[in-house]
Amino acid sequence: MLLGVAAALPEEGHHAHRQWGGGQLIGLSLVHVGITDFGGGFGAKADGSFGSFENLRLAGTVLLIVLFFNCMKNPLLRMSGIAVGLVIGYLIALFWGKVDFSSLDGLPLVTIPVPFKYGFAFDSHAFVVAGAIYLLSVFEAVGDLTATAMVSGQAIEGDEYTRRLRGGVLADGLVSVIATALGSLPLTTFAQNNGVIQMTGVASRHVGKYIAVILVLLGLFPVVGRIFTTIPAPVLGGAMVLMFGLITIAGAHPRDQRYPSA
Repeated sequence: MLLGVAAALPEEGHHAHRQWGGGQLIGLSLVHVGITDFGGGFGAKADGSFGSFENLRLAGTVLLIVLFFNCMKNPLLRMSGIAVGLVIGYLIALFWGKVDFSSLDGLPLVTIPVPFKYGFAFDSHAFVVAGAIYLLSVFEAVGDLTATAMVSGQAIEGDEYTRRLRGGVLADGLVSVIATALGSLPLTTFAQNNGVIQMTGVASRHVGKYIAVILVLLGLFPVVGRIFTTIPAPVLGGAMVLMFGLITIAGAHPRDQRYPSA
């Protein structure tokens, strides 16, 4: 949180590098994640089925569906492309018997977060290690926030940009404090959101607020989160490859599009 308060805009001379290289590096660093899931994920690597025709066929189907909807002129259809692709891919995987529901057994209907449920202690060694790791994640957050500003048509220099960086890093720190108090891990920004902005054309922070409230409410029901964990890796990979590819393209042409971001 202190870094969020003290965050400053990089020097003006680095502006071109941030604009033309940062987004591409973020996209390229994420593409391999999508490709891994496209082939079946780490589980498929372990059992030797990675890159099998069944996995590639499922992921390719999702990719084509999302791409088809993304080419629609109707904004509602275009925005729904990711959701439709994931739902259809999930149903296909369900029909093929690739969905494992064993993780849903014995779940409570509702779970209320309890602060410090597992106790509270301070370990200086763990603090140093976690602090160093989270310090590095600040740099990732700055890159992600810059890419978000790029694809959203917002300024990536000046006072407004600096305020956005400060707010983003400060929010990461504050949310991480709350998350760890409730028994979760520290959180950070994710560049995947930039791919969603590219595909849907929606960058409004107000939409993000509504979604955040919905996610908090759904988080009270453990079965909801577990259902998402049953989505096969190829289904996710089919959508992620396209999203991360768009992040890379946005890094090369950050000023080509303008999206509503009020």
